[in-house]
Amino acid sequence: MPAGVEKGVQFSLLQSCIIIGGLILFKLGAEFLLSKLNTDKGHKMKNRKKSLKKVKSILETTKEVTIAVGTNVVASSLLT
Repeated sequence: MPAGVEKGVQFSLLQSCIIIGGLILFKLGAEFLLSKLNTDKGHKMKNRKKSLKKVKSILETTKEVTIAVGTNVVASSLLT
């Protein structure tokens, strides 16, 4: 494999790993917020339901993006 292509694949793998790490941290933060909303007694019920829906949709999107990036990492590593 030419050196330029190999460096590009290595950079792509590094970039994908950084993205996955960021998504994991983002997901942990969203899960913390979700648990906080579930236990917060002073939060208004109407606003809490809206917030819970938003956080759940964020978690679902994060899961889908993580799967897509993970698939990219596996495909890139198989090409090398």
